[in-house]
Amino acid sequence: MSRHPSGDVSPVPTTVQLSGLDKSDETLAFCVDSGANCTVVPEGFASQWPIYHDARTGVEYRCAGGTIVVDQGQKLLCGTIGGKEKAVAARVAKVSRPLMAVSQMSDLDHGTW
Repeated sequence: MSRHPSGDVSPVPTTVQLSGLDKSDETLAFCVDSGANCTVVPEGFASQWPIYHDARTGVEYRCAGGTIVVDQGQKLLCGTIGGKEKAVAARVAKVSRPLMAVSQMSDLDHGTW
């Protein structure tokens, strides 16, 4: 985490290399967020990966700034980082940038990247 001169704490971006379904490589950048409840990506992010609809589709979430966003489904992203295979389930919503939840990575025993 880095501290903005205003005193706000902001996530430090990290880069994750993911292999696309069409076997092409795409580098996807996430902000790692220790306070996020789940990993979330904006609409259109990693567009070659399909969105799956499940029981959480349609659920409303409150963002840190108080904005309400609606869950549009889930993307299952698989690829490598540091030469190790990783997978992450990311919720899709109208957010401004992709956030990777540290808690989700710990729950999946991926550790923090």
